[in-house]
Amino acid sequence: ETPPFEHYSDDVFCELLSQTGCRILTSSSMIRAQALRAVGGFADDADFRSAEDWDLFLRLARRYSFHGIDQPLVYRRMHDSMISDDRLYGALGRLKTMQKARQYGWEKCMERVEFERKIAARHHVYALYLWQAGRVKAARDHFMQAAGLYPPEARQRRLYALYTWLLPPASVDWTISLARRLRRLMRRSASDAARESGEGPRR
Repeated sequence: ETPPFEHYSDDVFCELLSQTGCRILTSSSMIRAQALRAVGGFADDADFRSAEDWDLFLRLARRYSFHGIDQPLVYRRMHDSMISDDRLYGALGRLKTMQKARQYGWEKCMERVEFERKIAARHHVYALYLWQAGRVKAARDHFMQAAGLYPPEARQRRLYALYTWLLPPASVDWTISLARRLRRLMRRSASDAARESGEGPRR
């Protein structure tokens, strides 16, 4: 059953954009054919396949209101060959969705710096899975793209650059450990910056 907090209603564009992936099941949604045609349907791009639902619902939410029904009305079948189980492919789809969302009017939802950080986070996650897959050059490239989305003076930019060139051979455990360390460092950096500016840490 979809948890109550995921029954989206009314203007949900900003809520969908703030997520790290799609929380609406396509199989549980009823969409008017006219609305689907108006936004162009699913994206015709193989790299979007793992996140095409998120991209579609973002485009729909720009133009239409949603109405959530707080009842379990469908069953979802889980199996071993689900596209969403391919983490590398999924990370690429979510990155491309956020990049495409530059055209979707994100300005009404957040400041530019927040939106750029969301894209940086998608580069970061994709880089980790590339590294885990042994694609070192591509992983470094995406770490550097993440760094480039921060201002030159930002500590996060220096951290990304440092990790890009000091990364040891990848393993699953090490990749998970790196992600946790990066998150802790960035939280600490953001907290320090907030204290220096007198704003206090955000929660």
